Amino acid sequence: MSVTSTATEATTVATAEGTTMATTPEGTTMTATPKGTTMATTPEGTTMAATPKGTTMATTPEGTTMTAAGATASERATPRLW
Repeated sequence: MSVTSTATEATTVATAEGTTMATTPEGTTMTATPKGTTMATTPEGTTMAATPKGTTMATTPEGTTMTAAGATASERATPRLW
């Protein structure tokens, strides 16, 4: 039996106390996140929907402005000044 080890440049981040980690279903493919990617925290109480198997996720171009889901056209067009 041979074992191949590849050096990986990775940074381990401490997990906040009280964080619940979910198990990953067997057969799940994890994709490496490109170095320099900024991950936003998800607000507490946010409900995340499962993505159907086979769904293709497109990358969002840098500088894209995301509008909150459920916003009306006027909410999207009106800048908030407060």
